[in-house]
Amino acid sequence: MLNKTREVQHSWDWIFLGFMLAVSGGVIWLTYQLPQKVLFGLIVVTMGGLTGYIYYAIRSTRGLTYEVERAGITINYGFKKILIPYQDILALEVKERAGLTRLAGNEWPGSYSGYFSERREKKLAIVYATELKNLIKIETSDFNYYISPQDNKRFMEKVKLYWNPPSGSDDRPPAVKRPHIWQTGGGILLIFLNLMALVAMAAYINHLAQTVDQMPMHYNFRGEVDRYGSPQELYFMLIGTIIVLPIIVPISDMLARRGIPPYEAARLLYIPLAITVFMGVVIMSMV
Repeated sequence: MLNKTREVQHSWDWIFLGFMLAVSGGVIWLTYQLPQKVLFGLIVVTMGGLTGYIYYAIRSTRGLTYEVERAGITINYGFKKILIPYQDILALEVKERAGLTRLAGNEWPGSYSGYFSERREKKLAIVYATELKNLIKIETSDFNYYISPQDNKRFMEKVKLYWNPPSGSDDRPPAVKRPHIWQTGGGILLIFLNLMALVAMAAYINHLAQTVDQMPMHYNFRGEVDRYGSPQELYFMLIGTIIVLPIIVPISDMLARRGIPPYEAARLLYIPLAITVFMGVVIMSMV
């Protein structure tokens, strides 16, 4: 049995994609004349990646489906295929207002996917829906799943053909104790890489400060240097990572402790690492 989600009828998503293409094109055009071709290439890759991700999210949401079969409920989103076995389902209900707040994933009109926190709930919510109201909540021992079938009543009737609600609290499996993100291989590796990248960047800036008096600090649209300054000003380029890293580590740890696979939770640590690498490339291209 196949239940397809509500189709996104509004053209806002393609308008958003068009806006992103315009922004990407504008940024690439403005930076094309920069003499630092490595930096220009990095900008092209970054803007292309952001645009590609938005396109993937739009296509995935428009093709979002839920399958009700004998094995369980399957969520199809892009390249993902998530099976929720019936024996794992503790409760099933329709929620008019779920009180969800995004932690990691997409959240724009017509496209909601990823990990959310739920008001007055300790468990993490996994959402694959086209809106954040009138949702079906699928409660399991690890997560609360939220989906938006085309017809909630019909969907619930089909699920109840295969699913038997637990008879009582004794049927609920015990809570599982999970490791911190820094106790997993991927987590500790990415934290180490972040710290090493910061140290390496600070050491390089210190080297420049001791060997160079003045260096280019800004370029105009024609790629010409219009301001010189002391290399010590480059320390300000570390602020982004210094602020983001202490925020990302607790969030990544919370996701891992709430049941998200460690390799998925650790992906957030690529954000501060990417910021540091990007700033490092910018600094090296200025020398």
